[in-house]
Amino acid sequence: MNIETANRLVELRHKMGLSQEELAQRLGISRQAVSKWEQAESSPDTDNLIMLAQLYGITIDELLNGRSAVSPTKAGNTPKEAEPKEQIDSAVTSDTAKLKGSSFVYVDNAPYAMPAVCNFKAELQSAYVTVKAADVDAPQVELSGSERLKEACTILREGDTLFLKQLKRNRAFGLHLNEKLHVEALLPRRMRFIGVDIGGGSISADGVLASTLLLHTGGGGLELNNCSAESISLVTGGGGNGLKAVRARSLVCTTGGGGNELEDVKAETAEIKTGGGGVDLNDIEAIKLTAKTGGGSIDAAAIAAAEAELATGGGHIKVRDGSIGSLGMRSGGGSLTAELSELGSASCTAGGGSISVSSRVCSGAEVNLNALSGRSTLIFNGAETARGRAIQTIVGDGSAKLNMKTASGSITVRLGELA
Repeated sequence: MNIETANRLVELRHKMGLSQEELAQRLGISRQAVSKWEQAESSPDTDNLIMLAQLYGITIDELLNGRSAVSPTKAGNTPKEAEPKEQIDSAVTSDTAKLKGSSFVYVDNAPYAMPAVCNFKAELQSAYVTVKAADVDAPQVELSGSERLKEACTILREGDTLFLKQLKRNRAFGLHLNEKLHVEALLPRRMRFIGVDIGGGSISADGVLASTLLLHTGGGGLELNNCSAESISLVTGGGGNGLKAVRARSLVCTTGGGGNELEDVKAETAEIKTGGGGVDLNDIEAIKLTAKTGGGSIDAAAIAAAEAELATGGGHIKVRDGSIGSLGMRSGGGSLTAELSELGSASCTAGGGSISVSSRVCSGAEVNLNALSGRSTLIFNGAETARGRAIQTIVGDGSAKLNMKTASGSITVRLGELA
């Protein structure tokens, strides 16, 4: 964590009137952990970032980067998240690649007014939860399934927040594997905060619009369809994430072992992480796109990004049909392939596979290729320019920067000038 973020954490805690010990108690951690954050000696993990943002009434992006800071409420009051912007247009541009034309619209149905009950929070041990936007004035919750599990649930309204909680199971309560609890939450078409945290089971959200959307499950999957929020954070311990038609300023998807599938997603920052599953990206627009997997592969198509960082511990990475200002690809053992319409710069490292990059660049490139045991080939405007194990050369005006290295495979780079 940098010192600016650490100082911001101190300032936010002071504005809440909390001591380090009091904050630690709220988060369920030690005072020493809070002290290390505020001295920039360590960083909060994902779960603690979510709780800090919720406590201070800001987005995770604002917590880390300090943009559009919102003064937190006094201790004991209900946090008030920032209102979603009516419309934000941001061009994905690069000085070298000259990418154009991407826009981000977070609120497509802004005419809907904020309802009196604008926050929904659910904490459940095990459930299958569906959250939908509907023409209702206040959140409505319907429970179905096991009568015993339904009786263990409490629905309570406090101020502008509707709470759904489930009592923890104990030996007296008993546990039957065939018992299931289904939750359907119908929410007004505009919300300030939506948070669902379940120990096991799945969560799906359809058509929701909120300032902050936080979904967490210990073992099942998460699905989002036609959702829009300033800040979206999805965490699953073992299942996968599926997103389609999603708009956000800040998007974070984290899964312990399942895969991530994203289609038609627009965000200023999009961060996708999985411990071992694959990442499938299609029709993605972002200022900064990050995708990392411990061992799976990354397949990306129709990507428009100013900056894209893709990394895998052992699988392959393939990017096609897109425009990227700055591209970074790393693989511990798989191959790296990029077939793009426009590229500003690229840095690619493969532990053992081959590297292949084809793209147009502005009017030339500075190229550094190093195949430790294979062969490197550079083709510029249809003509082979250089060949050998290592290549260091400039073609055209050298405006683009390409650095590529592989331990055992070959490297092939095909470049063409933009018209």
